Amino acid sequence: MKTYANLFLIPFILVIVFSFFSGFTKGTDTYLVEELIKERTDILHKVYFHQIDPEKGEELLYEIETQPLLASDIRALRQFTDTDMDMVRDLEILVLEQTSNLYGKKSYRGDILWYMRGPSGDYVQSIDYSILLKKSGNLYKLSEFTPVQP
Repeated sequence: MKTYANLFLIPFILVIVFSFFSGFTKGTDTYLVEELIKERTDILHKVYFHQIDPEKGEELLYEIETQPLLASDIRALRQFTDTDMDMVRDLEILVLEQTSNLYGKKSYRGDILWYMRGPSGDYVQSIDYSILLKKSGNLYKLSEFTPVQP
């Protein structure tokens, strides 16, 4: 009788453990997407405000991005000329939901609240994005970061 109880008890415990820890993996994906977006924003901000040179910015982008976003950002860095650009003070991801996860590609829909500073003062804007991560080696990198038109 005791062996039969163990046959039911062990799978029951395993189901509980896997169910509990599977909830943490979703949080780590959200954290990864948020960190990649913040790193990208920080790198572009530093180049645009002359805190690092564009070549160093390109090197840093290679670590967190892949094509086609990488080519687009490098092109933007190389064509950049001094203009009045608003400063990103901070960002907050309000909504981030995974829409697919296939063959090393993870798609998300995100709503980001941008805290900005412009010539006329501080302001806040909310923008919806389509975000795609692609697996590069054993890491996921930003591949697309596109505003969604309402």
